Amino acid sequence: MFEFVCVMFFTNNLDDHLYIGHFQSCAHANQFVNDNYTSEEYKWIKCLHQDYINLPKGLVKKEMKWVMAEKDHNKDQQIRKSLIRTLIVSLVIKIRKTRSETKRIL
Repeated sequence: MFEFVCVMFFTNNLDDHLYIGHFQSCAHANQFVNDNYTSEEYKWIKCLHQDYINLPKGLVKKEMKWVMAEKDHNKDQQIRKSLIRTLIVSLVIKIRKTRSETKRIL
C-alpha cells in the first residue's frame, strides 16, 4: 500500500539527499513536500515506485499516511474541468474556422 518512495535532493549532487518516506502515491508525496517545505529548502524531489529505486539495506521504512485536503482535491477537479471545457471550446472554434475556410475555397 505504501509503495512510492519520496527522496528530496538539496543540490545537484545525488549523494546530498534525504529519504522522506514511503507514500500511497506520488501525488501524496508531492503534496506532503509542498505542505511542509518551501521551494528554497530543496533543489528537487524524486518519487519512484519502490521496485525501481535502490534502497539501502536495513532502511527503516517510514509509511507516510498523508491525507490530501478535500478542498485541494475539489479545487484540482474544478481546474481540470475548466481546462477540459477550454480545450473543447478551442477545438470547436478551430473546426468551425476550418469549415468556413473550406467553404470559401469551394
